[in-house]
Amino acid sequence: MEEQEFKYWGFISYSDRDSRWGDWLHRKLETYKVPSQLRRERTDSEKLPARMFPVFREPRFHTEPRKPRNTRKPSPHWPVAS
Repeated sequence: MEEQEFKYWGFISYSDRDSRWGDWLHRKLETYKVPSQLRRERTDSEKLPARMFPVFREPRFHTEPRKPRNTRKPSPHWPVAS
């Protein structure tokens, strides 16, 4: 099976009332510098980029969040925010 290529490194969705927070989060995610140690520690064939760009941002006018079809699956090597 051929490996699928993805366009986005992640996605966020938020309501209209949270638009300021959503804009801030989107900007922070796309400009976050991935620590070089994390990038070096990758053992699989896919290398992490210096920045996680682009991140899909759900259009604000939708009421139900939609997951884009071409979002990467979480890697066991990626840190998980709680």
